[in-house]
Amino acid sequence: METFSPKLDKISENIIYLLSLDSKTSISNIARILCKPRKIIENRVKKIFDKGYVKPLLIFNHDNMVRATLFLKLSHFDAKVVEAIRKTSPLIKLKETLGMYDLSILVIANGEEELQQIINDINEKFHGSIQNLELVYHDLEDTLGFKSFCHNYNFIRKYKLLQPSKKVQLGKAEIAILDILKHKPNSTYRELIRKTSFSYKNIKNLLDSLKEKKIIRFSLDPDYNLLGLEFHNLLVKVNLAKREEFESSILKEPRVHWMKRGIGRWDYILSICTQNISEFIDVTREIKSKNREIIFDASALVSKINITRKY
Repeated sequence: METFSPKLDKISENIIYLLSLDSKTSISNIARILCKPRKIIENRVKKIFDKGYVKPLLIFNHDNMVRATLFLKLSHFDAKVVEAIRKTSPLIKLKETLGMYDLSILVIANGEEELQQIINDINEKFHGSIQNLELVYHDLEDTLGFKSFCHNYNFIRKYKLLQPSKKVQLGKAEIAILDILKHKPNSTYRELIRKTSFSYKNIKNLLDSLKEKKIIRFSLDPDYNLLGLEFHNLLVKVNLAKREEFESSILKEPRVHWMKRGIGRWDYILSICTQNISEFIDVTREIKSKNREIIFDASALVSKINITRKY
């Protein structure tokens, strides 16, 4: 089997898959799982991080914040305005898109008031050139294990969706830890102790609790451009009575690397990673065909990432 990325070998791709499930996994544990010498794994891990192919990322789902994607259709495209928004707004990710919308903007706010301020700021900067603005709230976001990089079927079963069994409101200590980790997911215990004044035991208990409740995942954010890959979106409206069936189907799709569950115009934003645009078209067609009894509407967005994900 050939590798997914032309820049990597099979060992490195398996490492990316395993680290996408838990980027805190030790070198020794990865070496044991892959049955490779520790030194080989250590060198591969160092290489994929040093070359910028991946960076640490904290995925988190909880009720103490508002996360949403803004989709904008513009009467005319102004690159200077896009650049101004990129620099001044507290955006997580901004993409120029080709399809129903011209821009896709992922934001995380500390409440509805802050989100509305972000929307007002965007409206003001575009000076009335916004023809349509769709707001999609997210109650769940997760990487889907980056199965395209996996070369051992037995490893696929290690993936579990980051879905809390119930709504969880976090305490001040948990929020303090998350605020540090979302900006620097690879923070050491020493750094966390220094920044919070919590004890090692308290921090460990907090992290263990957050992971046990499926609130956080230490994962990776690949740079698909550097890896020689394409990364685009499929927006989907489904029969909500068959939501569980749809998600089960999507979890089996190796090219779907991210899933955001939505509330609004679209029920799902799927991020699809492929080797080229032709494969992206084939994958989107296959998803729609497999789920034709479930999907009410769908729209493909070809994306150009203007800013890389911040957290």
